[in-house]
Amino acid sequence: MFALQTILVIIVVSGTIAFVGDRVGHYIGRKRLTLLNFRPRHTAMAITILTGSLIAIFTGTILFSLSADVRTAVFGLDKLKSMISERSSELEKIKTEKETLTAEINDLKKTLSDSKKEISELQKTKEAMSKEIKTARSGQLLFRVNDIVTSTVIDVDENKTETKEKLSVILSNTDAAIRKIMGDKKKHYIVMAMEELDEAVDFAAKHPGSIAVRIVSARNVVLGEEIPVHFELFENFLVFKKGETILTEPVNGASPTAEIEQKIKDILSKTNERAIEKGMLPGPDGSVGTIPYSRIFEVARAIKAKNRNIMLNVISQKDIFSVGPLEIDLKITN
Repeated sequence: MFALQTILVIIVVSGTIAFVGDRVGHYIGRKRLTLLNFRPRHTAMAITILTGSLIAIFTGTILFSLSADVRTAVFGLDKLKSMISERSSELEKIKTEKETLTAEINDLKKTLSDSKKEISELQKTKEAMSKEIKTARSGQLLFRVNDIVTSTVIDVDENKTETKEKLSVILSNTDAAIRKIMGDKKKHYIVMAMEELDEAVDFAAKHPGSIAVRIVSARNVVLGEEIPVHFELFENFLVFKKGETILTEPVNGASPTAEIEQKIKDILSKTNERAIEKGMLPGPDGSVGTIPYSRIFEVARAIKAKNRNIMLNVISQKDIFSVGPLEIDLKITN
């Protein structure tokens, strides 16, 4: 309603000024009056121009006095543009921050999803372990996880079919041996995923020659249960030649016999470490071989009889391969 009233006022005022200007111009033109020494025609033109100017002035005055939007549009346009530019910059900044936050939220969602998967896997592992513990407590434990069920050495080449047949025979023979021990109560005891066998065949094909094969228990197994297993394959190579000195250490024969025995045990422990460093495969207990305690006692007495510093040599009794066992003897030298 206010806008309509403003338009009507502008129309009336503009029409009135135009009418008065026209009358004045007509009167001056008819009387041939002059203004400021102008010719009558020029005076009439000046009156017309003045009338148009007055219309614009009165129209603007009315609009300025009645509408704050008009005043803002005319006098505050630059400020308005500046404000619009600032707001646009702020909007772009907000958009950028929004995109950054969106990316962070997506990353957090992915992390949360991965964490849920990990928790799920851990829960499954926990349940499996709880089941194994419960089973182990309620029955006689036959194999622990990673126990060696059987081990042997085979020769392989790049023919995967023949290698697969050899490995299958090892599995079959192992299963037959366990069934015999168990009294043939089950058709099969050894259980292995086909992928495990295929992976073992691929490894053997890439390492032709002598291969040490171990069948290892995949979990704790109670007497009477199926035995899930997997292969462990290693290249079987010569580590020590027959008669080779593996280690030489000094021993003080003047020491008490107990100390001499302990020194021999320490030397044997170092020998075990040296053999593993050379590539021999340790058993579940971490050793690669054993020597009778009677031999240790016998050598300790011989050193004690010397009653002076001697050199104790650890000698391989035969060619020793990585699959073991490490068969050694002890030799005293001055």
